[in-house]
Order: sequence, then C-alpha cells, then structure tokens
Amino acid sequence: MTKLIVIKNLANKHIEEFKAEGKVLLTSFARCRVLEGHSGDPLEGIKGFQFSSGEFEPFHGEELERFAPHIRVSGTQKIKTLQVSYTIPDAYLFCTSSHTISSYESHYDIKNTLMFGKFVFESLRLIDSGVYCWKLDRVIYGGLKDLITNRKELEYIQSEEFKTARKDDYFCKPSSYKSDDEYRFVFFTTTNKLSEFTIVRNKSLIKYCTFD
Repeated sequence: MTKLIVIKNLANKHIEEFKAEGKVLLTSFARCRVLEGHSGDPLEGIKGFQFSSGEFEPFHGEELERFAPHIRVSGTQKIKTLQVSYTIPDAYLFCTSSHTISSYESHYDIKNTLMFGKFVFESLRLIDSGVYCWKLDRVIYGGLKDLITNRKELEYIQSEEFKTARKDDYFCKPSSYKSDDEYRFVFFTTTNKLSEFTIVRNKSLIKYCTFD
C-alpha cells in the first residue's frame, strides 16, 4: 500500500514557528463556519441538505413538519432555497491537502501521518481531557452537501440514521471546494464548547515532516 503523504500549506512565519517549536494550530468546526473567503464554509460541522424549488419540489406539508425546527427558507416567493440542518458535535480540525496551494507562501510535507496524528492527539489531551480519538481521512465533496435532487435522498434525510452524527460526517464539503483535495485530521472530544483556535506545541512532530 502506498504511504500517504499530505501537505500543510502555510504562511512563511507559521512554517518557521513549526520548525522552531512544533507549533500546530487547530480550529474548531464552529469557527470554520464563520471564516470569510474561500476557506470559510457555512456548512462545516453541519449535517444537512438544501434544495431550490426551481430545481426540485418533492416536499409536501407533512414532510416539512418532520424537520421543524431545523428548517430555514430564503429567497423570493418564486424561487426559494430550503435548508435543513443538524449541528453535529464540535471537534478539533487540522486541514492539509494532497498538493501545494499557490495562495500560500510555503508548505511542509507530513511524511508519517500516523505518528504526526498520534503526537498531536497526545499533546491535545493535555489541554482537553475530553479528547478520546482522532481520524485522518480524505474529504468527500458533493453528495448531500450540494443541492438535493431526487426522492431517494429525500427519504434518507428523513431517517433517524441521517440525524445521528457519525465520524464520516466530519469529512464532507460542498463540490465548490473540490480543487482543495483536502485531507483532514479530526480530533474528537466530549467537551461541549471549544475555543475557536487551539495551539499545541510538540517538537516531536518536526521529525515526521520535511521542508523545501
């Protein structure tokens, strides 16, 4: 099996901080929902769907009642977008990619993702004792993060399975972010309210990375 190598894109000053002290900045999913620009995703940490009445009209009164109070409707009388969303428990997020991104000044390669994740996890537990596991996976783009388009999807989102948070739910983004080809480390916790940003420092992380 090919060994997974992921890339952390950063500004030069943050690269130097990592080289000097093994500094890693983790972000909460709640914070990602309010970031401005391309990096912000209002659906981050949200398990939900949306559809435009101009594209698909499967809903009737009784069906809509099942989603209350999770429904938001926007638009004019003729064209409406309906969103149904359930906020999944917050977690710590560390984003990487399969490639360098030109909008960043520099990057480092994480050559041993297993050990990197393990040491971040151990350092994070010193800050938050509620942290109980972590996962690295490739982000899946589209699906229910895009506009819903068929009755099969409608039936699924009305099920209890849809309303139950699973680890895979933390690795989904709308298709508009597909060019990022993101791999993310997610650190799960039982703590209810997380800081927007959390810094961990561990010099052991440096040896599992390479620099240009």
